[in-house]
Amino acid sequence: VYSITNLYNLFAATVVAREMGLAPEAIAASLERGINVTAARYAEQEVGGKRLVALASKGENSTATSVALDTIRREPGDKIVILMLADAHKAESPTTTEYIGWYYQSDFEYLTDPAIKQVIVQGVTNEDLLLRLSLAGIDPAKLYMVTTPDEAADAVDLSCGVDNIFWAYDIFNGADVDKSRSRLIHRIEAGEQGGPASPSVAESDGGASSRPASSAAPVIEVLFPEYGNQAGDNGNVMYLRACLPDATFIETSHGDVPYF
Repeated sequence: VYSITNLYNLFAATVVAREMGLAPEAIAASLERGINVTAARYAEQEVGGKRLVALASKGENSTATSVALDTIRREPGDKIVILMLADAHKAESPTTTEYIGWYYQSDFEYLTDPAIKQVIVQGVTNEDLLLRLSLAGIDPAKLYMVTTPDEAADAVDLSCGVDNIFWAYDIFNGADVDKSRSRLIHRIEAGEQGGPASPSVAESDGGASSRPASSAAPVIEVLFPEYGNQAGDNGNVMYLRACLPDATFIETSHGDVPYF
């Protein structure tokens, strides 16, 4: 699988080896024996003609998540993506809440690729992530929201002819990935050909949305957007743009004269 992250890691390790005095021939000989990525970060297997790939990224890390999604997008063929990004440990804590502003610093727009036929979201913050995915422009007919790892496996459409299923998950959610993958393997080995057990987002709300008409299109000035990702505020602007398509938005950088 293509991964710019692993290429950077390999390059860094090679530089360190050279600085420590290892000969290029010795490094090359080591690389020829193959490179293994720990199963906690990457795992791949084939079951019944289906390619099952689990690809981890560090939670609340927009760069790591963006790279993981881009890696999935670059893989050949049509695919189904299961997102397990909500931190399972924080979800179990009665005193801890996961910061979700990082969703708006991550490039979920990669999931609009036409080769991605289904996006399944599982986790306690799935409704927060649903908003982000909607703002990214992902077709609601492709989106499925579930609660448990087993439901994520049951939501996979085995009748759509897609042979590549990817899990993009927080590194603390490995156990949930294992549960979901085991259940999906059981479905595949049992010869199931059914569609998802749950309706898509479009089906669950009738595929319709309403917006009250406004008498005048507002003008909204966004101050200092270059700093807006410090707390996910650019996500608020994305939400406003989606809710107010007729509005005029003006972005004013730090040091410029405000429009108002």
